[in-house]
Amino acid sequence: MANAAGRLLGTVLSGWVFLEDGLLWCLYLSTAMLLMASLLSISLPATKPQGS
Repeated sequence: MANAAGRLLGTVLSGWVFLEDGLLWCLYLSTAMLLMASLLSISLPATKPQGS
């Protein structure tokens, strides 16, 4: 459900930014979101496989 919501909201947000500010700002927003997701992913704890 989170994946579907992210796809929907991302599409709507990028379309709105593109219409309001153009392609360059759409790409800036995309880069910012990618960096935020990367930082969040790095901060997740590492887990060991079960049974080893």
